[in-house]
Amino acid sequence: MMGALQLSGLAACQSELPAPREGNTDDVARPDEPATDSSAAAREAGSGVSPAPSEVGSSNWAAVAASFGILTTLAGRGATDVLNEWEPAFEGAPGVEVELARPHIALPDDAGNVYIADKESHAIRKVDLDGVVTTVAGTNQAGDAPDQPGLATQGALSNPNGLWVQPDGQLYIVDLGNAKIRRVSTDGTMTTLIALERLPVGRGLWVAPDESEAYIAAGSELWRWTPREGTVPFATGFSSLGMVVKDAQGRLIAGDRGAHRVYVVDHGGQLTPLIGNGAAAGFVDGALALDTAVNEPRAIWPHDGGFFVGSHDAAQVLYVDDRGFAHLFLDGSTNSHGGDGERWDAPGLKIGEVRSVALSRQGRLIIVENDLGYVRVVQPTALADGLDADP
Repeated sequence: MMGALQLSGLAACQSELPAPREGNTDDVARPDEPATDSSAAAREAGSGVSPAPSEVGSSNWAAVAASFGILTTLAGRGATDVLNEWEPAFEGAPGVEVELARPHIALPDDAGNVYIADKESHAIRKVDLDGVVTTVAGTNQAGDAPDQPGLATQGALSNPNGLWVQPDGQLYIVDLGNAKIRRVSTDGTMTTLIALERLPVGRGLWVAPDESEAYIAAGSELWRWTPREGTVPFATGFSSLGMVVKDAQGRLIAGDRGAHRVYVVDHGGQLTPLIGNGAAAGFVDGALALDTAVNEPRAIWPHDGGFFVGSHDAAQVLYVDDRGFAHLFLDGSTNSHGGDGERWDAPGLKIGEVRSVALSRQGRLIIVENDLGYVRVVQPTALADGLDADP
């Protein structure tokens, strides 16, 4: 049994869940269309070009591809080491003038603000609609803030490498070094929501809007927290978990970097492969996502019936369309960074190692490049749902 200190006002009741069963790839339903010809040669040449939208029949790939335009940098000026080099002058500066130290995740609120887990600087940054950066949690030095409510910018964190952001901007922090999940309310108050006995390489976090449940990625295990039961094992059998999200159908989706797969996790904790054949090498652009290699897919975000997938080691962003075909969206390599001001589908390597992907309500695709410390954005080509696109 795994203990947890419950701090939301309800007593925790610990209980064990039975160990889940591994999913069977043979049971996964697949589209009945054969895979289209791939663009592997283009990948080797660094072109980053996916198959023409017409090659994938009636999938939504053409519409998704047409909905994105120019690639830009939202935050980061580039870093060549993992040192904490945050300076007082960075507060209130444009995002492109600050140095991020191995950022791990960046997520938006409904207004379009973007929150960044600046891991090695032990803080959470906010980039507002004008592109200005401020610190919203942490003191820029490692420490362990009290569990009781206090001002978030006066409460120390230790290697925060996970986030979840609610539509109104309330955020939750994976405080890795302290094995805690912190809540930062919209008034800037930080409280410990969950205190764990341990947290092995926590990265992914998902929290229900009403705090009725949360899922925490903990190395090879996925944990579930509720106010009544506290934190209990929910699913095992992973290799090295990354992001955890829920899609529009309410399905729990988990990226497993070490297994080179993305899974659907059902209510009983059973894993069913959704993306990736389990191999690291051999991605085929335009193939069925279950039939092709996806190298370390630690980032996942649902969009328009499909998924954006961020590949860590391959330094790529893929889109898996609504019929299950995988397309190379952005190409890169370790320590590569380029393409600002160009369309996303222009030739060339553009991104480094991907830690997270997310889509804002305004239609911006947000990508974290961990190795050189950048947060990138692929801007929408048109207004989304009648909202003004962010700058």
